[in-house]
Amino acid sequence: MINIISINLKFGLLFPRQTTRRILIHHSASPDVSAATIHSWHLQKGWSGIGYHYVIRSEGSVEAGRKVEMVGAHAGPEVNWDSIGICLAGNFMEYAPTTAQLFALVQLVAYLRDIYQTDLEVLRHKDVAATECPGDCFPWPEKKLASILPYKRRK
Repeated sequence: MINIISINLKFGLLFPRQTTRRILIHHSASPDVSAATIHSWHLQKGWSGIGYHYVIRSEGSVEAGRKVEMVGAHAGPEVNWDSIGICLAGNFMEYAPTTAQLFALVQLVAYLRDIYQTDLEVLRHKDVAATECPGDCFPWPEKKLASILPYKRRK
């Protein structure tokens, strides 16, 4: 069972997501940072609030960002409408995520696949947009991460 830490964040106008078919992995490109801090950064840019649905901290804790049923603002309008954004705190152009973060990521993906009752596709931000995110040091096999995160629906 995964423990998701709820944070009381206030948002501007948000829209419900009509379909969910993929999960996009990001890095914060900054030191270990909280969902609340990212929320304040995004508000300062004039956005509705944090664009990611979840933030995984370096010690492996998972913080809730934008409500998972709402359209995110994390990878561009072409993909935000059908995806869940997960941001791992850290700059993975300089160093790799922690083992605790990767373990939490695997748990979170399994949890989301269970909720949505489907094998959600897992992609990196750079698989859908011209970016280096989630960084060169983020471990990514030749096959998509989905191939090493088997979907097992609970009975």
